[in-house]
Formats: sequence, C-alpha cells, structure tokens
Amino acid sequence: MDDISSLLKYAGNIKIAENVLSIAHPYNEPDAAFLHSNNVAQLAYWLGEPFWNKGIASEAVGAVIKYGMESLQMSSIFAECCEDNRSSEKVIIKSGMELAGSNRGVVQYQVKKQVL
Repeated sequence: MDDISSLLKYAGNIKIAENVLSIAHPYNEPDAAFLHSNNVAQLAYWLGEPFWNKGIASEAVGAVIKYGMESLQMSSIFAECCEDNRSSEKVIIKSGMELAGSNRGVVQYQVKKQVL
C-alpha cells in the first residue's frame, strides 16, 4: 500500500477526525506539514487506530521535538489536543511539554528552548 492510500485509509476513520482538530471527515486529500515561523512550531499528529497504544506516538513525538529543538533551532514547539482526548494528552506530557493554557475544549502544551 503506498503512502497516500494508507493516509487516506487511516485518516478517513471517524475516530481520528473526532480527536484531531485539523482533520475533517470525510478525509479526501492528504495534507501534512510541519510549519514554522519565527522559530515557533506547531506539532500536530495522529495515528491510525490499529497502531494505538503501542508507544509509537510517544516515540515519534519525542523524536520530532528533539529534531525541532536541536536541528531546526526552534525556540518553542506547541501542540494542542481536545481536552477529552486523554491518550493524546498523555503523549504530549510524556514528551516533556508543559501546560500553556486551554480554551473552549482545546488544551495547549509547549516546550521552550532552555536558555543557560
């Protein structure tokens, strides 16, 4: 299965759309990006349901944060999740991000570059 068909298959799952703020249902076009400006990046992620609860998201989020902070020299990376998505919140907290705030059912976490 090629990447695009895999993306459409897994992102098209209603359970994904219910928990990822930026994925509409039905999901018809692949659109993924790690965007940054002013050395601040937003980390967004999702994982196909068959791959949940295997530690994959935690490992990937940790690696992306490390790459963003060390290689891309980001000053801050933030992530958001629905406040009732406890699994995603656990992944974010495990990655070392700290609570930055919440609004209308969305919780935001961030990690900032340590200045010594």
